[in-house]
Amino acid sequence: MKKRRELLGRLGLGFFGIILVLMGLSSIHKGELNYENYWGGVVFAPVAIIMGILVLIIVIFRWKAMNQMSKNENPSNHKTNKHDNWHKW
Repeated sequence: MKKRRELLGRLGLGFFGIILVLMGLSSIHKGELNYENYWGGVVFAPVAIIMGILVLIIVIFRWKAMNQMSKNENPSNHKTNKHDNWHKW
């Protein structure tokens, strides 16, 4: 079950990266540097392409490192280091 969930997350994030790259490339192909997103905001196409490529790099090459970072988080949000517990004097 965990492998399937990880695979679905990886595929979903990869699909999002591909969409970012394709939207940026289609805008540049039309001769425009900007395009509007769903909410009407302006998106600079080269930045969208770079962000999409970075997402794809994470999905392909750095997925395990990202997965390990999420496992190392403290789920209860309690501070574990005694130096992190600040008390007013």
